[in-house]
Amino acid sequence: MEKKTILKLIVFSLVIFIFASCDTYPEYEQEYSPSYPICGNYFVMNYSPDAKANYEDAISDMYEIYLYSSSIEAEKYVWINTQVALASTSFRVKTEYNIETLSFDGVMLPHSPSSALPPDSAVKYITIDESIIIEKEWPIPDSISFKVSIYDGEKALDSVIYVQGHRSTGQEVPYWDNPSGN
Repeated sequence: MEKKTILKLIVFSLVIFIFASCDTYPEYEQEYSPSYPICGNYFVMNYSPDAKANYEDAISDMYEIYLYSSSIEAEKYVWINTQVALASTSFRVKTEYNIETLSFDGVMLPHSPSSALPPDSAVKYITIDESIIIEKEWPIPDSISFKVSIYDGEKALDSVIYVQGHRSTGQEVPYWDNPSGN
């Protein structure tokens, strides 16, 4: 065989080898925690029990809450953290969730002001019910709604609020600064 033909065969073989090797990577599959899609960051506002859920009827400014998996028994528990909320309604509790109904609830959950303090040192207790997360198609964010009953250290009812809002999208500030959209 001629050197030219051998060179062509080598180059052709090299090209085939390069193209064949590009397809050898496995497809990437997104893995989610057992509590997905419940967990996430949400922008919410507080409403009184008798108020309609209108932007103008809110009794608080918008703030962010965090729902995240527990490192132990992530398939059963989530943490709800509103430490950045107003001091009167901020809480950090661990509660059970139901992934089929996209809900979470708990009765007399001890408020854990920080991960450094044990839950039995709670100065208030939280009952969460009527919770629901409604999944929506992008670009509309998922919505969240739940009722919070706050009890003092002696377990006497202190206040009741409804928390409602939507999953964080990174575009909340322009919307909330101008809710009419004008």
